[in-house]
Amino acid sequence: MESKLFAFKFNKDVTQKDKDNQNNDKFAMSNADFIELRKIVYDFSGIYLPEIGKKALEDMIEKKIKTKNLKTFPEYIDVFKSPSYRDELIDILDVILADQNRFFRDEDQLIAFEKIIVPEIVERKAEEANQYFRIWSAAAATGEEAYSIAITINEKFSNEYPSIKFQILASDKNEKSLSSARKGIYNESSVVNLPTELLVKYFERKDDYFVLKDEIKKLVKFTSIDLLNSDVMKSLKTCDIVFCSNVLTYFDNISRQKVVSYLYDVLNKGGYMFLGTYESLHGISKSFKLVHLPKTIAYMKEK
Repeated sequence: MESKLFAFKFNKDVTQKDKDNQNNDKFAMSNADFIELRKIVYDFSGIYLPEIGKKALEDMIEKKIKTKNLKTFPEYIDVFKSPSYRDELIDILDVILADQNRFFRDEDQLIAFEKIIVPEIVERKAEEANQYFRIWSAAAATGEEAYSIAITINEKFSNEYPSIKFQILASDKNEKSLSSARKGIYNESSVVNLPTELLVKYFERKDDYFVLKDEIKKLVKFTSIDLLNSDVMKSLKTCDIVFCSNVLTYFDNISRQKVVSYLYDVLNKGGYMFLGTYESLHGISKSFKLVHLPKTIAYMKEK
């Protein structure tokens, strides 16, 4: 698919702006707050919050603090120590992992997927009895990536490779995100990268929302998978391509190594894995072959 991926004045009196800044200071997250929150999140989910994300996290959860009529981050962290902490932790994980999901977010990966990787694997399958082509969106969130893959397949490969049975698995640990994904209802910011012809072809406009048509929704199977659960990971069918974008950043190095080893085992020989734009396997795994593609990279399982 040819994608179309988008002077100061000193005054002894305290001004209103100064007062606002003082009020905002109450919501500043100290290093101790961040470390405590990081430990709670890690113990609960295995997700390790990197230092570089401290300011972004502070900005994101400030609104949640205000809605609960709290005054400081330590008060908010205390919420996690109450009997109902689990629901609140799940909510904060939604905030932490929110990633401005959009259809065709990573144009270069999808172009390489369409132009290079799928044809290469299909050609190999022509010599095999296995005509199933399995693709896994391993951090599906609200489904935009998985559905982008489905649209690409429907546009380019369903007719070109009629004997190939494409299967798309989309998973996430968060049931709320999966429920939203299955509904396939998106706001304008999610579809901003879509060419007009695809927007018209695959979505229905309802008020301020865009509803994905069933012909694409039925191509994707959504399920809850914890990437650190070895038993679940070992039970999965093998895949030809795994998309695992912007996930490893939130694990510590030991957990990253575990997840990557599980993903390696899930891939067929000659299969490919895509990570997020700013992620790599450096210091994590030497099992994969780094493959340079036009404007992007992928990791291939050679053995």
